[in-house]
Order: sequence, then C-alpha cells, then structure tokens
Amino acid sequence: MAETVIRDKHLMIIGYIEDTAFERVARNKNRTIVGYYNARDNYTRDHQRMIVGTGDQLIGLIHNRM
Repeated sequence: MAETVIRDKHLMIIGYIEDTAFERVARNKNRTIVGYYNARDNYTRDHQRMIVGTGDQLIGLIHNRM
C-alpha cells in the first residue's frame, strides 16, 4: 500500500491518498476517509460510497473537506 501526502500552497498537509490493490482512498489531514476511487468503474465516491463524479477526483474531495 502506497501513500501520497497532499499539501496546500503553504506546504501544510491537507490530506493523504492511499493506493490499495483495488482502489484509491482519500483521507483528510486527520486521516478520516473522505472518498474512494475505483479505476475499474471509473467513479469517484464520497465517504458514504455515493457517486460524486467520473474519473479520479479525490484531490477535490480532500480540498473541499479542509
């Protein structure tokens, strides 16, 4: 499992994206899950698994949850 740190323009950590075997998981700076992306169906889903859009929009979810 790989993890990418997401930072704002002031280099403050605003979230993380974890790559697992099946999907990508977005977490806020407190490591609370804010969304999921599955390349197989090409949908981004929120923390309740509701579809929010097509393609990988996880950084947008992290930024909106700051």
